Amino acid sequence: MLLLQQQQQQQQEQQEEQQEQQQEEFSLPWQQQQQQQQQQQQQQQQQQWLLQQQLQQQQQQQQWVLQQQLQQQQQQQQQQQQAADQLLHQEQEEEPLQQDLLQQQQQQQQQQEEQQQQQQEQELCQFASVSPAAAAAELQQQNISKHWQQLLLSLWGCRGPPLSLPQAVSLFFPELQTPKHR
Repeated sequence: MLLLQQQQQQQQEQQEEQQEQQQEEFSLPWQQQQQQQQQQQQQQQQQQWLLQQQLQQQQQQQQWVLQQQLQQQQQQQQQQQQAADQLLHQEQEEEPLQQDLLQQQQQQQQQQEEQQQQQQEQELCQFASVSPAAAAAELQQQNISKHWQQLLLSLWGCRGPPLSLPQAVSLFFPELQTPKHR
């Protein structure tokens, strides 16, 4: 009986040992799996973190580049605006100067024309070898009618606007004009 019991005990112990071994063997790969999973998770987390860091850096770089471009554009626009303002300012400054120049030129031209007219009148009167006053006095003394006086003086260019020949004829000799047909 004792032998049987001993054998049974031994068998039981062996079985228990085997079970323990099996459990250990089973638990080992399970632990390894868990460890592997944890490692994988850690790696994934690290990769995600790295990716996020890279993305942030890229975004920051892109934003910086965009800001630089914007600043350059703004500077260019400001420079263009300043150049346009300067041009406008110069034109506005030059415009009154040009107007002044035009006015001066016109005044000079008028003065020249007046001087020429006076010179021509003087030359005409000198050519007639009498002054306008002397011519008028002479005509009055000769008792020539006013029409003749005006005609002679205007032809001399010594008084009033000079008349053309047809004007003089129509003014002083209306009887010489051909009668208009009725």
